[in-house]
Amino acid sequence: MKENVYVGIDLAKVSSRVAAFDSQSEALLKPFDIANSKEGIKKLLDKLKSYKACQIVCGMEISSNYWENMCSYLKEMGIEVILLNPYQVKKYRQATGAKIKTDSIDAQSIAGLICGKKYDSLYISDDTTLELRELVRIKHGFQRRVKDLKKSVLALLYLVFPEYTKIISHPFSKVSMEILSKYPTSCHMKKASVSKLLKIFRRYQGCNFSMDKAKELISASKDSFYLRKGIKFKGALYDHAAR
Repeated sequence: MKENVYVGIDLAKVSSRVAAFDSQSEALLKPFDIANSKEGIKKLLDKLKSYKACQIVCGMEISSNYWENMCSYLKEMGIEVILLNPYQVKKYRQATGAKIKTDSIDAQSIAGLICGKKYDSLYISDDTTLELRELVRIKHGFQRRVKDLKKSVLALLYLVFPEYTKIISHPFSKVSMEILSKYPTSCHMKKASVSKLLKIFRRYQGCNFSMDKAKELISASKDSFYLRKGIKFKGALYDHAAR
């Protein structure tokens, strides 16, 4: 009787990357893609047609809501599914010496992890599944809100200080957010001093902004394209949004 085959599935939104190892952690196939659908699972099983369902062990991360349908469908077909903490996979990948992260390497790391039984599997009950689904939904909702808020803040920033993002490439960094909380428009920045900006820069470890950066901000504000209409209202509105 054949030994088990260990399948690592690196999940993504539309398709997933698959790697398959034998019990000696030797690759059986080159990594390949499958669609996240019934057809995709059929392709996977066709590739492993010499194995029975009870001999196939699949592993996948719980890092998004993509795992739910894949996990449920595989279990319905009598295939064992091992759900992994993404942190375990990351540590295993690092331990194998992989210096880069690709879909193929992640799939191989998952396959190697479950083949060597070097994992702490996660038991997912029906109640826990529902809770995870709700938490993922809430998380994605917050992520969408943050993304929308950043878009709104950037749109306002482009209006009140259009030159800012040409000088500060990461406007939502901690140092940038403090700069903008004190000088939300080009009109406010025009009244800033180099020494005050330098004090802000130096409060943040790893910030390499220098006196030249402070001078550049002040100089750009004095020659800004902003027409300075509704300064107080827009500055207050932007400051509220940035916070």
